[in-house]
Amino acid sequence: MAKLLNVEQKEQTKRILIKGIILFFALVAVITAAFIHHHSEKVEKSERTEEVKLCVHVKGAVEKSGVYYVPYGTRVLDLDSVAGGFLASADLDGINLAAYLKDGQEVYIPYKGSKETGAYNLNTVSVEELVENVEGIGETYANKIVSYREGKGRFNSVNELKTILSESTYEKVREKFYVE
Repeated sequence: MAKLLNVEQKEQTKRILIKGIILFFALVAVITAAFIHHHSEKVEKSERTEEVKLCVHVKGAVEKSGVYYVPYGTRVLDLDSVAGGFLASADLDGINLAAYLKDGQEVYIPYKGSKETGAYNLNTVSVEELVENVEGIGETYANKIVSYREGKGRFNSVNELKTILSESTYEKVREKFYVE
């Protein structure tokens, strides 16, 4: 009987030991899975941060006004390349070029002087204003500009004037216009 008890105790000890080993490996597997999941979440979050962009509205003395998506950390100065370049008539001393952009921000690049100095919005200027105030634009070109705008809906860039004006006239007057 003592031998039978010894055999049963050995079997029970063996089962407890096997259950303990299985439990140990299961615990190691759970801990490993949790570590891998936690680590991959960190990588995913850091990758997403790099992909997230700010949405900014750029207008004024730039080649192409519009809404742009730029990476976090972008400064006002970087808008030069984003919006097709600052116009020569841009008053860059009137803004902080080192300022960081914020999501939803509207950035207006001012013109040297004021609008009275002869800068006109291509989307609102009239034939009369063009003829009377922009040297190099006569009635024919003024009508073409307004007709183009009315047919297309609006100008998206000062560069669109190249399709209407001769190259020499365009170069002469392009700084007199902006698009909003």
